[in-house]
Amino acid sequence: MSKFNKWEFINIINELEKQEVNEENHWLGVGILEYMYDDDNGWIDEYFNIPYKSRKTQDVYNLWDKIEKNFDK
Repeated sequence: MSKFNKWEFINIINELEKQEVNEENHWLGVGILEYMYDDDNGWIDEYFNIPYKSRKTQDVYNLWDKIEKNFDK
């Protein structure tokens, strides 16, 4: 995968979550990530549509695994 490594991706997600919590427009960043990773399946959108307080740490790791497997095809 040539975009971000796993930890950079997770840091980007964390920054987007900070924007979300502060009621800033995080959807622009979400859209950029979707475009970068050709996320035609909507996994990144799906992740951010889970209410913030309901997300688990494992959710972001699962998202990375899906994105990584799909992107390498």
